[in-house]
Amino acid sequence: MKLKIVLLSSLFALGITACSTPLEKLVYRIDVPQGNYIDAALVQKLQKGMTEEQVQYLLGTPLLVDPFNNASWVYVQRIQKGYETPIEKKLIVHFNPQRTVESFNYSPDLPPVDVEKIEVEQPQTEAETSEKSWWQFWK
Repeated sequence: MKLKIVLLSSLFALGITACSTPLEKLVYRIDVPQGNYIDAALVQKLQKGMTEEQVQYLLGTPLLVDPFNNASWVYVQRIQKGYETPIEKKLIVHFNPQRTVESFNYSPDLPPVDVEKIEVEQPQTEAETSEKSWWQFWK
């Protein structure tokens, strides 16, 4: 009799939990970034009147270009950190017939960033590069 009660209660417990355990999130899950890197500072540097080459230099190659009408480029960034819900950012750049930026919109709204505080690494001069030997690449 006790064996029947134990078996029935364990079978009932397995049926309720659907054979799952509360330890699902103990397994490490890597962060998965996909698409283009969209940063608020880069979007703020984007201006109307820029050429396609300037936009591509600033933002990189677009993820999607309409093959029938390449007047709009789509940049998409999707980040999923561990078990969190994925975050998706989208930037669409529209070009006019002269191939310059006519308009652009992005969603969700990116937080404002002070562009003056961003430091850009200056390229080395010839004097600095000539001082280095070919085997001292770490200096």
